[in-house]
Amino acid sequence: MMLCKALSLCLCLSPSDGRYLSFCPSDCASLYYNGVRRSGVYTIVLSPGATLPVYCDMETEGGGWTVFQRRRDGTVSFNRGWSEYRDGFGEPRGEHWLGNQNLHLLSNQGHYSLRIDLQDWSHAHRHLSEFDPFNPDEENQYRLHVSGFSGTVEDSFGWYHDQQGFSTPDTGNICAEISHSGWWFHQCFYANLNGVYYKVGLPTRTDARIQREVGYSRFQVNTRRNQILQIWIVGPGGSRWGQ
Repeated sequence: MMLCKALSLCLCLSPSDGRYLSFCPSDCASLYYNGVRRSGVYTIVLSPGATLPVYCDMETEGGGWTVFQRRRDGTVSFNRGWSEYRDGFGEPRGEHWLGNQNLHLLSNQGHYSLRIDLQDWSHAHRHLSEFDPFNPDEENQYRLHVSGFSGTVEDSFGWYHDQQGFSTPDTGNICAEISHSGWWFHQCFYANLNGVYYKVGLPTRTDARIQREVGYSRFQVNTRRNQILQIWIVGPGGSRWGQ
């Protein structure tokens, strides 16, 4: 819950202990730095008068991560149009996309990093992909700016999709149409984590081709507590690491 007054003077209720926080958090990291340690849904302030409920991961790598995409069981379709991807869909605790405009406002506040945790079909945890910095700009269809890859899986995202604009099936992009999703496409993709959700292994030749293009071969992502297809989280980059 967030109680806001004029000029964005806010009191934010912490679900961990019920106390009010006398500041306006701009992301999950600001909540973490001000003593919030429980993962859950919190309301952040992206700009004066613009509040947004987000899921904060306060456990992974020191905490303070803002979740902007999650897929757990395929119950939420990611075959959506431009306006839905712009504004966001789903619920923060479940499968969702936070919204391209929200993601732009969030990452435009400072230096942010992207983290993607991966898990294979046998639920054996594999490490992650990290990109620092990460910032999709508002102009040119939320063009992607991502670099500085590190991780224990091959990078099939940054090197191929950097500097690409976002497209959805209703924008006339054939790659978006055939993959039934919105994404930063580039002839068409080597990674698409918004694509069709497969609940089991890959039974068809088409599926195998798609997974091979994804590059995260037969991987899912998890939050360490829930088995999910994938989760994207962002946090302040640079000096944040190790805190």
